[in-house]
Amino acid sequence: MTAAVYHLPDDVSVQRRQRWLAVGLSVLLHGLLALFLLGNRMSTPPPPPQIQTLETRLITLPPPPEKVPPAPAPEPVVEKPKPKPEPKPEPKPKKADVAWERPEPEPKPEPDPEPEPEPVSELETPARPQQEVAETAAAEPAPPAFVPEQVAASDLQSSYRPLSKAPPDYPRRALMRDVEGDCTVTYTVNKAGKVEELAVVKGDCHPLFERSSLAAARQFRYSPHKIDGKAVAVTGVRNTFHYKLR
Repeated sequence: MTAAVYHLPDDVSVQRRQRWLAVGLSVLLHGLLALFLLGNRMSTPPPPPQIQTLETRLITLPPPPEKVPPAPAPEPVVEKPKPKPEPKPEPKPKKADVAWERPEPEPKPEPDPEPEPEPVSELETPARPQQEVAETAAAEPAPPAFVPEQVAASDLQSSYRPLSKAPPDYPRRALMRDVEGDCTVTYTVNKAGKVEELAVVKGDCHPLFERSSLAAARQFRYSPHKIDGKAVAVTGVRNTFHYKLR
């Protein structure tokens, strides 16, 4: 089997070469043009931003005019009185013109009248002693009010109670015998608020509770009772102790 080989004419191959050459040139020109345009864009820097400037001016206002006080009114001009012209001395008469006159006796000076005594008001005379007595009474200090040294507890308006009050000890003998009872103690509270002059009230105290009741009452402390700011003793103060077994 034989293959048939066809040879193209030379003109056709030349045309193809020219066509490809034209296409290549066109592509090359377009590429160069694109590179040129891109290079111009990259090389040309963007225009600098426009800076806007604002001008400010400081205007200094003139200070306000100072208030000028009004000028004081001119004082009225007082004209000095013109001095009176001195009277001209009368010319002395000549001796020939003066007639002889008998000298008149000088009048005797009248005695000065005696001054009349001033009338004394009747109301002023008795008023002076009263005023002096009132001033003397006001000057003398009032005598201090009498404050007694002691008062009875029964005279006080309210009950006189101790500030501190400890319970008494239960006697051992009363505990052993199971004895219960009461004991009333009377005493005096001195000016310092301490208890003194203690005694049991007969008939109101069981004999077993006397000693413990007196010992407990002796430890009481009171607020000093005062009259007009002065501390006084209080007598006849009573306190009853109750002894009970629980």
